[in-house]
Amino acid sequence: MGEKDISAVLFFLLSISIIFPLQLPIGGLGSNYASINSVDVVLFFLFLYYAFTFNSEKIRKFKITMPKITAVLLIISGWIILTSVIVSIRTNISILASSLWILKWFEGIGLFLMAQNYLTPKSGKLVFRSIFLSGIFLSALSLPYYYIFEPFRLSFFFGNPNVLSTFLNLVIIMGVVTLIEETNYSSITCLTAIALAGTALILTGSRTGILGLVTSISILTIVYGKNNARRMLITYIFAGTLFSTVLILFSVPKFYFDRLTGWITFESGKLSLTDSGFADPIRTRIRLIDKAIELFNQYPVFGHGWYSSPSRIGYLDIHYTTLLAEMGVIGFLLFIILYIIVLKKWSEIDKYSLIGTIGFVWFATLLIQSIGGNFPRIPQISFIYFLLLAAGAANMEER
Repeated sequence: MGEKDISAVLFFLLSISIIFPLQLPIGGLGSNYASINSVDVVLFFLFLYYAFTFNSEKIRKFKITMPKITAVLLIISGWIILTSVIVSIRTNISILASSLWILKWFEGIGLFLMAQNYLTPKSGKLVFRSIFLSGIFLSALSLPYYYIFEPFRLSFFFGNPNVLSTFLNLVIIMGVVTLIEETNYSSITCLTAIALAGTALILTGSRTGILGLVTSISILTIVYGKNNARRMLITYIFAGTLFSTVLILFSVPKFYFDRLTGWITFESGKLSLTDSGFADPIRTRIRLIDKAIELFNQYPVFGHGWYSSPSRIGYLDIHYTTLLAEMGVIGFLLFIILYIIVLKKWSEIDKYSLIGTIGFVWFATLLIQSIGGNFPRIPQISFIYFLLLAAGAANMEER
């Protein structure tokens, strides 16, 4: 088996392990989330493989297909280290829990570097198919799992219903774009992906998930707006999705319908929050914005340190105000620059591969969903978009 074949197998296993992470919790490290999981194991073997095949010629030929994104990520990494050192000097509170998340950040950077170096057009397509088919499989498994083991809000393999909804949105986008652009894929496969992932998304009970679904379909409608046939197909898919959503809502417990609709009311010509408990998460997020701004004002330059939320400063939940509180104004601007460059890269990939369209729509949707969550910095989500980015860039090399 050649070098390319071995690396392709490792990235195939990595794709699956990200979506279906098997975890071994580790106690005594100051964090409830400390664990060794299947992603760590596969990445270890990938780094080990690189180390064993390392030589002077290989280091000279190390590929960086996305130098701008890589450079900004390394600058952000330096800022994370600097602010963490400053925080450790400034406070008597242990930063061990935050340090574990910093290690996870660097694990993601290592994954991104290895993916740029190793992924070829062929293995990049394998990564795409692995994520897509794993998403369909997860969606199919999640339905009986929900009715048997989790009759509240579905969070299957992602630990949080809102985080799961962001991945399910990716599966739906993959299904829609592949159905439109890829003749080699079965239409049945794509429609199955849309139906299963859409149903699972409803069972998460995630309002940010619904926001993401509407946003992604709206962006796709704009993207394909110049093509009447494709625009009509998007319209049919959108109408079918809405119709299916209504049917699903009437077939699930009343809690889901109330959760998605019972938090807002229209009275006297004005929209307002209801007095019910379903509006409490919205009120909480409004309070968290105020709290994050207050924390930012305490240390506006260096912030409170990467992943100081929730271990030292409590839950903040809104991504952008969390960045301000944790990373200060400089770190916040660095992340905004990163997101702009990533979106620009997706649009470049779009000229060569459908992965570009999928990545652009999903990442833009992810940023919009982040008004209600911290999704881009969650390792499971960031690892997926790092892999897809590298897979798309590898496809550009083919042309």
